[in-house]
Amino acid sequence: YTDFFKTLLEQYKTVFLELKTHGKFGWLISPQLLKGNEYMGISEEHTVRTSNDLDQNLSAWCAENGIPVINPLNKILGEDGYPKAEFLQVDNIHLNTLASQCYINEIQNKTGEELIFVPGLRPSDNVLEPRTEPESLALLIAGELGLPWDQTKCPNGTRREFENKITAFISDRSIRRGMNISPERDTDFINAGKLDSVDLVEIYTYATELFDIELNFDVKLKKLNTVGKLSEFFYKNKPLTRNDFVETLASDTPDKIRSSETLLADSRIAGMQADMYSHFKEIIHLQSPSGRFSYGIVYFWLALAETGKNDYQLSLELLKYAEDARLPFPFRSSRAEYYRNLWKGRLIEAQLNSNQLKKTGKPIMQSDNINSYRPEEKSVNTEDDLLLELETRSKALTLKIEILYIVGSHNLQKCELYFKIFKNLKKIYLFVPVPEIFQKLDESVQHNDSRIEIFPYIFSGTDGNDFLVVNKDSFLNLYKEKQLVSGETVTVECSTIENFVISHNILMPEMLVLNVQGREHPFFSSISPLFLSQIQISYLETNKDDPLNPVKKLLESHFSYVGFAPLSDANEIQGHALFLNKRNIALLADPQQTHPELENPFPENILKKTPNLASQTADSEISAMVESLYQHGENLLKQGGNINDILFAFRMTLHIVPNHSLASYQLAMLFWKYKNINEALKFFNRAFSLDPSNKSIAASFADFCIALGHPQEAKKIYTVCLQQYPDDKEFVQKLSTLNV
Repeated sequence: YTDFFKTLLEQYKTVFLELKTHGKFGWLISPQLLKGNEYMGISEEHTVRTSNDLDQNLSAWCAENGIPVINPLNKILGEDGYPKAEFLQVDNIHLNTLASQCYINEIQNKTGEELIFVPGLRPSDNVLEPRTEPESLALLIAGELGLPWDQTKCPNGTRREFENKITAFISDRSIRRGMNISPERDTDFINAGKLDSVDLVEIYTYATELFDIELNFDVKLKKLNTVGKLSEFFYKNKPLTRNDFVETLASDTPDKIRSSETLLADSRIAGMQADMYSHFKEIIHLQSPSGRFSYGIVYFWLALAETGKNDYQLSLELLKYAEDARLPFPFRSSRAEYYRNLWKGRLIEAQLNSNQLKKTGKPIMQSDNINSYRPEEKSVNTEDDLLLELETRSKALTLKIEILYIVGSHNLQKCELYFKIFKNLKKIYLFVPVPEIFQKLDESVQHNDSRIEIFPYIFSGTDGNDFLVVNKDSFLNLYKEKQLVSGETVTVECSTIENFVISHNILMPEMLVLNVQGREHPFFSSISPLFLSQIQISYLETNKDDPLNPVKKLLESHFSYVGFAPLSDANEIQGHALFLNKRNIALLADPQQTHPELENPFPENILKKTPNLASQTADSEISAMVESLYQHGENLLKQGGNINDILFAFRMTLHIVPNHSLASYQLAMLFWKYKNINEALKFFNRAFSLDPSNKSIAASFADFCIALGHPQEAKKIYTVCLQQYPDDKEFVQKLSTLNV
């Protein structure tokens, strides 16, 4: 340490003498920053002592060599050696303007140079003062990266105000032209008021003036036909700035417009160029030489940046570190769960894509045919044009659908259309939460069609009961639009779709038909990436822009958005949207082409095969996901994770691969541990019958039987095992003990 200190001191002296020869030079001493800085094996007291030793040695040397020392710390520091509260900014780390004045006065005393402190010369709207330690770190790192402040007139937090100004501008312009347009955020103001090209240019010009940016005329203005789309265009195309790093620390808010700005800031950090990311990591490690970051946001920034390299596995690991409660400042935001689900889905998609590439030389995501699937300008024939087009374009895909779930809709007449299009469709499950509608539908179906089964449930993110307000315009098409209920609040049963599938022992769907009246996003958010990856088609009745746009974003990991078809030419906003699993995009043929290799029905869904594990996992892609799910359960078990999460992982594994012996064994052990003897016995029997040669399963099952007072059953198990392992001393000894 002594040698190192002397070397460091000499280096300072060399630099100071060099600076002195080039003009006036003085040494300004600042307080030693301790918060947020840690050094491996060095205590805080040692750091302060070393800093003070360096200051004293250099100060004495500077006095001998005629170098002014600017040191007002006797005024700024308290008796404890830390800056007094009145000299600190809101973050309690950095010195404020009052402390700056102390330095200015000290400079005048030591050098005779009079400096004037002029605060607030920079635009205060965009230049941020840190209020917390993490914000201080964010601005420090962004400054070291050389990032500018937001140069626009619309920094983060202003999007709603921006949209309100655009709305007022459109309304005012329409009034001056004898119209009266007062558009909502997602109103198509082009069709609503028949605005011409001049109007569109004026609206766009006004928006650029609000942003204070140069006009970009390489823009399809007719595509920016709503206030929401216009603001999305401007805010999405902002460059990365210092403000974005602070924005990632924003608190959760139910305001979707405000929260969208935070997500866009995240995306800009994720899109850092490779050279900037390398510099970013250097800065991070300089701030924390030990490699242990005190701030969860650091791990979160790294996770975002790794997604830019498509390393979702590493991103998920970093996200886990970001939330570590042992950190002084863990990352706490609902965005963590949002990104965890998104990145898990993309990781699975990347694995599937890699497998497909190895098999066929072509990636899964082939979207060449999507753009021409159904042109927007095409006139409407029926409200189900998208499905009828699918029947024409991909017979092979329609033959894959055997199980269909209809959620929210209760039009039985549509079921006949589904049976017609999907030739191999064996079962339709309808989920109708309103008791009165459910009862009437159920009575009709019981007499008419055994292929249709109805459940009185609504799917949500949790299990239990909830209240549902039934709109007075709810109709039952089967009964010629006879009104059944009117403005009632009814109690309905809720379940996650995955728990429902498992608890009712029904098959998972290859296709979803949804009419959930704006609840598409929470519905899909509650479904795990593994479950989503097995759905082949999602068919939604929805609005063209909202809530369709958020759903597109949510599903993009697993599904390709194929198109939207309005219910009629007169109603272009309400209609159906079609999403296809990305593995099926290559099956979208041109209607004029034939693909003989796709004419035969696809192999049965893995859920319907039960001979043995090997045959069930013939689809290597599904097999990889199932084993990943099982491994996730094992990891949770080892780490002492939430018991419900563990049970779900193993149950879901079994639901996809019913003959998964290890998942059965893990469930048996868990139920035994928690005294659920009947369930434990069921899963022990299942595991042992599937894999009687597994010593762990056999030994545990025998111990279980002995614990229940059934030694004869244990003897049978050991006898079977000894047929496989006649020389196993442990089994021989246990069997001989039971025979005594």
